Amino acid sequence: TVNVRVSKRTVVKCVSVVPSAIVRDTNGAFVWIVKDDMTVSKRRVKLGNAIEDGQTVISGLEEGESVVSLGTHKLAEGAKINIAK
Repeated sequence: TVNVRVSKRTVVKCVSVVPSAIVRDTNGAFVWIVKDDMTVSKRRVKLGNAIEDGQTVISGLEEGESVVSLGTHKLAEGAKINIAK
Protein backbone atom coordinates (compact mmCIF):
# COMPACT_ATOMS: atom_id res chain seq x y z
CA THR A 1 0.00 0.00 0.00
CA VAL A 2 1.26 3.45 -0.89
CA ASN A 3 -0.15 6.67 0.48
CA VAL A 4 0.18 9.69 -1.78
CA ARG A 5 -0.96 13.24 -1.60
CA VAL A 6 -1.60 15.12 -4.81
CA SER A 7 -1.95 18.84 -4.79
CA LYS A 8 -2.69 21.11 -7.67
CA ARG A 9 -1.86 24.78 -7.68
CA THR A 10 -2.58 27.06 -10.60
CA VAL A 11 -0.51 30.17 -11.12
CA VAL A 12 -2.60 32.79 -12.85
CA LYS A 13 0.11 35.31 -13.69
CA CYS A 14 3.83 35.08 -13.14
CA VAL A 15 7.14 36.25 -14.50
CA SER A 16 9.49 33.81 -16.19
CA VAL A 17 13.13 33.98 -17.24
CA VAL A 18 15.46 31.78 -19.25
CA PRO A 19 17.18 29.23 -17.00
CA SER A 20 20.62 30.71 -17.71
CA ALA A 21 19.56 33.94 -15.92
CA ILE A 22 19.22 32.10 -12.59
CA VAL A 23 22.35 32.06 -10.44
CA ARG A 24 22.62 29.99 -7.28
CA ASP A 25 24.90 30.40 -4.29
CA THR A 26 24.88 29.23 -0.69
CA ASN A 27 22.06 31.70 0.11
CA GLY A 28 19.76 30.57 -2.69
CA ALA A 29 18.80 31.84 -6.13
CA PHE A 30 19.28 35.30 -7.57
CA VAL A 31 19.32 37.19 -10.87
CA TRP A 32 21.33 40.17 -12.06
CA ILE A 33 18.93 43.07 -12.76
CA VAL A 34 19.96 45.57 -15.45
CA LYS A 35 19.35 49.11 -14.18
CA ASP A 36 18.67 52.21 -16.31
CA ASP A 37 22.32 53.31 -16.10
CA MET A 38 23.40 49.93 -17.57
CA THR A 39 24.83 48.67 -14.29
CA VAL A 40 23.75 45.45 -12.61
CA SER A 41 22.35 44.70 -9.19
CA LYS A 42 21.95 41.31 -7.52
CA ARG A 43 18.35 40.47 -6.65
CA ARG A 44 17.25 37.45 -4.64
CA VAL A 45 14.33 35.59 -6.19
CA LYS A 46 11.95 32.85 -5.14
CA LEU A 47 11.56 30.31 -7.91
CA GLY A 48 8.46 28.47 -8.96
CA ASN A 49 8.15 25.61 -11.42
CA ALA A 50 10.26 25.12 -14.49
CA ILE A 51 8.25 25.57 -17.66
CA GLU A 52 8.91 24.50 -21.25
CA ASP A 53 11.38 27.25 -22.11
CA GLY A 54 12.02 28.98 -18.79
CA GLN A 55 11.81 29.22 -15.05
CA THR A 56 8.94 30.90 -13.24
CA VAL A 57 9.79 33.48 -10.60
CA ILE A 58 7.27 33.76 -7.77
CA SER A 59 8.79 36.81 -6.11
CA GLY A 60 11.71 39.20 -6.44
CA LEU A 61 11.23 40.13 -10.09
CA GLU A 62 8.67 42.37 -11.71
CA GLU A 63 7.29 42.16 -15.24
CA GLY A 64 9.36 44.28 -17.63
CA GLU A 65 12.60 44.19 -15.63
CA SER A 66 15.65 43.11 -17.61
CA VAL A 67 17.98 40.40 -16.37
CA VAL A 68 21.38 39.20 -17.53
CA SER A 69 21.28 35.73 -19.10
CA LEU A 70 24.84 35.32 -20.41
CA GLY A 71 28.11 35.85 -18.58
CA THR A 72 26.51 36.00 -15.14
CA HIS A 73 29.55 34.36 -13.49
CA LYS A 74 31.71 37.37 -14.43
CA LEU A 75 29.53 40.03 -12.78
CA ALA A 76 29.84 41.97 -9.55
CA GLU A 77 27.46 44.44 -7.89
CA GLY A 78 27.43 47.73 -9.81
CA ALA A 79 29.31 46.41 -12.85
CA LYS A 80 28.72 48.32 -16.08
CA ILE A 81 27.48 46.15 -18.96
CA ASN A 82 26.91 46.36 -22.70
CA ILE A 83 23.92 44.66 -24.27
CA ALA A 84 24.79 42.39 -27.20
CA LYS A 85 22.78 43.04 -30.35
